[in-house]
Amino acid sequence: MCSTCSQTCGSKINCSINFQEIMTRVRATCTQLIGYCAWNEKQFDCCDHFATLETEVGTCYTINSLHSSTSKPPLQMISNRHTGPGKLELHLLENTQVYLHGADEVPFINHPLEEQFTVELGQTVTAIFLIREIVNDPFLESVSVEQRACRWASSENFLSTHVLYSYSTCIVDCRARAQMEICSCVSQFMPRMGGFPACDLNGLICLQENKENFNNLRLNTSNAKGLACDCMASCDEPEINIVETLYEGEVPTFKDRDIDRDWSNGTGINSKITIKMESLPMEQYIRKLVRSPLELIVSIGGIIGLFLGLSMIDVIELIHYICIKGNPYITCR
Repeated sequence: MCSTCSQTCGSKINCSINFQEIMTRVRATCTQLIGYCAWNEKQFDCCDHFATLETEVGTCYTINSLHSSTSKPPLQMISNRHTGPGKLELHLLENTQVYLHGADEVPFINHPLEEQFTVELGQTVTAIFLIREIVNDPFLESVSVEQRACRWASSENFLSTHVLYSYSTCIVDCRARAQMEICSCVSQFMPRMGGFPACDLNGLICLQENKENFNNLRLNTSNAKGLACDCMASCDEPEINIVETLYEGEVPTFKDRDIDRDWSNGTGINSKITIKMESLPMEQYIRKLVRSPLELIVSIGGIIGLFLGLSMIDVIELIHYICIKGNPYITCR
């Protein structure tokens, strides 16, 4: 990292800055950020199960995500009739931005506002949600992506920035490609899987000058500033609905933050967020074909039977008779 920058003869500024080193020094580690964790009232070691995830909004600590892995077996965060609705309780040591999303999704700039929460030190936040799962017809695998209007997360992933496809990862990939096209580099927060170079100081200026084009989303038919990304949902993506979000407590003064605190049992001046299901899922969406190949054959047979008084077997026998018995000089294959 350099402490000074030199102005060249042109308008460009040359400066060798290691942004990764700066972010590493400034960011809070897992132990500095999360002090207490409990799933359905059972405490667990936070940093054994919260894994680091590189996103375009910065480095996040995530749990129960398909985009990250930890050295220890994943925590069994299961909600069913035996366990009841799930509840995750976290005590946070710093001001924190919390994102709620599906297992194959990631936090991103255009994350739905109702699914993200700003938790300041001293506040108590309770987020109550409902979830609707999606069940897919097995015949969906036999039709094109355009017909079913969704992609399988792993087998139909074409992204450079993530190993799994989802709507959010598709938007991130689309934004990375747009940044490369205009600025020849990507934001320093962008995941590095695609091998895209991180921006230097001149690249960051370019990103700022084109901020509206990169951060906003628009339809293909719109002339507004923004990205027109052809992104569809993942076939397994659940629907999350926030029922209620409650904010309680006052933010302490800077002087109050210096009071000694015992984080081992979640006591002291801290912030707390509880994310819980209002009830077990009572609805689910089923994505199925209107006409499967078998149903199409049955429908054709029904139409033939209705108008001609024939069945599919009669048609096959007729073809067999014409080809073999009716004309000995015709060979059918």
